[in-house]
Amino acid sequence: STAPAGGGAWTYITSVTASGATTIDLTGMDNTYDQYVILARNFNSSVSSNNLRGYMYVNGTLDTTGPYTYQVGEITNAYYNLTSSTGASSFSVGTQAIFTGVSGRLSFQLNFFAARSSTEMANWYGNGVASSVGTPSHVINSCTHEVASALITGIRLYCTAGTMDGELILYGIKTS
Repeated sequence: STAPAGGGAWTYITSVTASGATTIDLTGMDNTYDQYVILARNFNSSVSSNNLRGYMYVNGTLDTTGPYTYQVGEITNAYYNLTSSTGASSFSVGTQAIFTGVSGRLSFQLNFFAARSSTEMANWYGNGVASSVGTPSHVINSCTHEVASALITGIRLYCTAGTMDGELILYGIKTS
């Protein structure tokens, strides 16, 4: 395919769907592409006031200890809420306010950038939209895996209570 101006073409790699699951894993990232994009569509939870959290696969192994540094911001017409942590054992994708059960839907995009030197840390940023009982929210988040030169090879998402439904789709982008 032809690359658009200023960037590379998106190459589909894989997808996975959760239905009544407690976790969802998406792997397939390596150093083939300069950037990876995960599209998450129609996530919801079986219980209200749930949190969507995650871990990264580092060099092929699930890292459940981190350290992760993250921020999640939620913007609605009524307020702005920011949740953040440094040195955490997992990262947050969606807070209680945006991942609110079967009446709500959360869709987002995560952009992963690989570490390119022994002093650079792997990181991602994302944004998305949630709708719960007719109230839309805009979500902005970011995360850094605080280990230099770690190769992020995948992601695991989990909810802190109940189960979830949703789809993750992985794309690679070659820009060099």
